[in-house]
Amino acid sequence: MSKDLRYFLSVVKEAMPWHYIETNKALDPKYEISIFWQKLAKHGFFPTLLCLKIVDRDIPLVTGLLASYHHLGLALGLSFSEIDSQGESIISKRYFDLKNKRISPLRSSFSKVQQISYFDNDIDLLKLPIPLHALLNPAPYITSGIVITKDPETKVINAGIYRIMVTGKKSLLCMILPSHDGYKNALKYAKNAQKMPVAIIIGHHPSIYLASCVPCDRDDSELEIMGAFLDQPVMISQGLTVDLPILSDAEIVIEGLLDPSIMIKDGPFSEGGGYYGEGRDAFPVEVTAITTRREPIYYDINPIHQEHMHFFILDWETNLKNNLGKQFDFIKNIHYGPDGNVGKLLAYISIYKHKHSYVDAKKVGLAALNSHKNIRTVIIVDEDVDVYNQSEVLWALSTRVRGDRDIDILRGCPGLPGNPLGYNDNDTGKGNLDTKIIIDATAPRDVNFPKKVVPQKDLWQSIVLQDYF
Repeated sequence: MSKDLRYFLSVVKEAMPWHYIETNKALDPKYEISIFWQKLAKHGFFPTLLCLKIVDRDIPLVTGLLASYHHLGLALGLSFSEIDSQGESIISKRYFDLKNKRISPLRSSFSKVQQISYFDNDIDLLKLPIPLHALLNPAPYITSGIVITKDPETKVINAGIYRIMVTGKKSLLCMILPSHDGYKNALKYAKNAQKMPVAIIIGHHPSIYLASCVPCDRDDSELEIMGAFLDQPVMISQGLTVDLPILSDAEIVIEGLLDPSIMIKDGPFSEGGGYYGEGRDAFPVEVTAITTRREPIYYDINPIHQEHMHFFILDWETNLKNNLGKQFDFIKNIHYGPDGNVGKLLAYISIYKHKHSYVDAKKVGLAALNSHKNIRTVIIVDEDVDVYNQSEVLWALSTRVRGDRDIDILRGCPGLPGNPLGYNDNDTGKGNLDTKIIIDATAPRDVNFPKKVVPQKDLWQSIVLQDYF
């Protein structure tokens, strides 16, 4: 069976029915979808949400394919019972194993996503249920588009997820950061005074999206990485108006020509950190075709929801754990930006402090800050605290921290460019320096702490939640 978006919906519905919602209420793509999704999150509910009716549109919308950490595990082929019995750390281990594997794609004799095609005057992006996410966004944004490009010299195929603003029925603005290979490909086309063919893939199995975010060498095949994450070859077909492979099992494909000779400001954009970001230079794209399944489902990633961060979180966590593991032999687990939009600004790290007399929690915090300059706050906890459960971390913070001894405030650390709180060397203006925090929330060795109340282990592992619903 081909693994696609619909296959994954069935997996979530069966494995975590309490994390799957279908609504027949007609939702307005202008703000309502986004606000409804945010309101669910406000109540601590992070389901996969299938909106069957969208106002003035004929295509349903799904969001939240990777709404929670458990969704990540399901996307990588783990079962709910595996995650529940072995803990969330099994998910990052699975990711680490997959990112170094490769499965070659296969040419498909039948392309589901090309069952219906629109060309010329029949092209109308405004008929897609592309949400307007936030008040200051000037237009709807395609946030789930995997943009396929080709290096004109080496012919290597690249895939990346970029923000794409809709500017008309047949026009887009595609913002690609200069550090990305898609941008480098565009510069090569510009050098030859050529437009760059692009194919924008919308809606597929979420493992495809995770694979698109894996850092890799420029000559590496991201289609092969997708196959590894999908655990089967990705089925590909030829684009109808562009010389590019498209993903046959996708829901929607937008083909077009990107003009690398022109840059236009997009935005402001509602960024994943919860603030509006300034407009960035973006390439205009002229749409040459839209192809879909017979009854497509549009996939939206809300940029101000924690799902947005989940596309990168496993790579951040595995990289940091690998870096710290080279320095310390007592690291248990690492978790970034839990339960919100803080992304890689906040890290929770659990250690085996009481098994070794030489463990220094603050050294771990310093090493973490030196490894990833994006981190602003590190909280170190004991091995009996689950870093994937924010309530447990806050419990340790509230019961094991002595403020005058266990909190270190470090001025003048390298920080993120564009940080509104950043300052220069003299602290007289804006700059890339930052003040960072290390909190040692481990129980001190010199205090006889009472025992933590924990459930009976065997019974805990034997209880399967699905059996109770």
